Amino acid sequence: MQPRCVDDTFAQFTSFGTAYLRAIESMRSDRIVNDPFAGRLTRQKRVDLEKFFLTTSKPSSLWGDFIAIRTRYLDEALEYRDGNIRQIVILGAGLDTRAFRLDSLHGCHIFEIDQSDQAFERMDQVMKEENVPLIAKKADYIVANLADDDWDSKLLAHGFDPSSPTFWIMEGLRPYMKRSCILTLLDALDGMSAPCSEFWADMVGEATFNFGDTAVTMKYSDDDPLHGVLSKIPWCLRLQASLKNGGIHFGRKWTPLISQDTNKTVSITFIMGKKPVSSEARLKDKFWESTPIAFYRRSLQLLLDVDDAFAESMGFVTTYLRALESARNDRLINDPFAEPLTRKQQSKIEKFLKETWSEVCSFPETLIAFRTRYLDEALQHRDPGILQIVILGAGLDARAYRMDALRGCHVLEVDQSGAVFEHKADVMKELHAPLIAQNVDCIISNLSEAGLEVNLMGHGFNPTMPTFWVMEGLIPYMERSSIVELLKIIDYLSAPGSQFWADIPGQTLVDSEEWGKRAMKYGEDDPLHGVFSEISWTLEVQASLKTAGEHFGRHWSPVLSPKNKQAVPLFFVVGKKPIPDVVVAQKMVPGLQFEE
Repeated sequence: MQPRCVDDTFAQFTSFGTAYLRAIESMRSDRIVNDPFAGRLTRQKRVDLEKFFLTTSKPSSLWGDFIAIRTRYLDEALEYRDGNIRQIVILGAGLDTRAFRLDSLHGCHIFEIDQSDQAFERMDQVMKEENVPLIAKKADYIVANLADDDWDSKLLAHGFDPSSPTFWIMEGLRPYMKRSCILTLLDALDGMSAPCSEFWADMVGEATFNFGDTAVTMKYSDDDPLHGVLSKIPWCLRLQASLKNGGIHFGRKWTPLISQDTNKTVSITFIMGKKPVSSEARLKDKFWESTPIAFYRRSLQLLLDVDDAFAESMGFVTTYLRALESARNDRLINDPFAEPLTRKQQSKIEKFLKETWSEVCSFPETLIAFRTRYLDEALQHRDPGILQIVILGAGLDARAYRMDALRGCHVLEVDQSGAVFEHKADVMKELHAPLIAQNVDCIISNLSEAGLEVNLMGHGFNPTMPTFWVMEGLIPYMERSSIVELLKIIDYLSAPGSQFWADIPGQTLVDSEEWGKRAMKYGEDDPLHGVFSEISWTLEVQASLKTAGEHFGRHWSPVLSPKNKQAVPLFFVVGKKPIPDVVVAQKMVPGLQFEE
């Protein structure tokens, strides 16, 4: 199951061992995966395998849970892969049976690579004896050592097409490879991958736990997999799941593994990667040539000076305030996930609010409630044709889990803090929170370091579809030049009919003499004729919190500056990209043609 970073005997044994654990899982009444072939494949080695797991430092049930959860997450990744991917490469395949058991691989060409022919021979024997039909269109078995230079040549010789997008599987592979070996493999993988290709890999941190008498020490560990060896190729990475902490996965309770050598919790993560579509490739493609999009070719870097710690802390503060609002009898919003998302940080947040907000705003949860409610309203009443939502500076946003208005939508959440996304994913899994949106992609991106369009494209963003852009709590922390840059990127990525929502404070909040360190970077008193007018979108003020009044049945008293006690304006702005008159006329009169 592993390249020759370990000996062949161990590689063969682990391939049978994982299949044996899948067989045990498949016999459970509460099984979370079903591999009907695993028992037959491992029958000849059952006695040795039972003896092996009896001698390990962990009960076989714990190893079984790990293999079941890992298998299920990979199955899910395959099921929800890019619909254009019909080429699957399984590196270190062992006794993988997905080509025979996953309906999602119907019509696919599967390439299975392993350094040992023993597993392949056993697979061929059992499947022929049982007369098992292949679900995939075709399966090729390739004996090759991934540590050698010829595995890619063998792959090409079996019909692999590097011009077609590929899903690469590295299940149970990385921990047994040296870092240099992983880098070489990733470089080859990147070179053979067409844009929109994907990979799946599991990673371990401080991987010193052993396998009983075999006592195999892992060769590579990574406690920050999104910024470690996998980031050495220019793919968009995201955390699918983490097994570092206890929790519930697919209804199965998980107890973390403990390193025998260090007595520390072993971090296990499942990582997905996607190769972006380059701007050059899009411009050469006939589809993009025929698409009426004006590309913005300037530098796409932003100058957003907000570090990870601050972004993370503010994300928790606003979520905590949503939790306070949700607990009120007269609540204006209901975010059932806000309290569990901030439960462990409650005391720190309360101290922060007391020190920074108490003198200027008596009920900060009301401010956040109004902002949240107005954005929720904008999403609910958006153009019904908009099914693509991009949330910039998403933090702990839970709309994909709580808003029926997002049913059927693709939600892309962008934030620079990977820790926030990992925390949110862990909590949602513990709560068994069902996703209301069709799918959600969490994109870790520091807007000051990477092209926003590349990261979005790498996660399936479609610029030919109208998009709703969310900039909640973002604009005040950016310099004006950075806001203009961001707006132009949004404009160039947006199809006609796209919309955006943003909140922006008045100029008063920028006064450093008045606010000190709490002063914002940007504000303006006339949002319809300010920075948003840098792009040719139709603008309207959805609401203003400049003066006292009623909003959704609750009284509002403006925030006052600490020294001069001036009312601080706050505006909620909605923008819409115009639809060309020709397109409007064609929609009104189907079939109408215009001469050029």
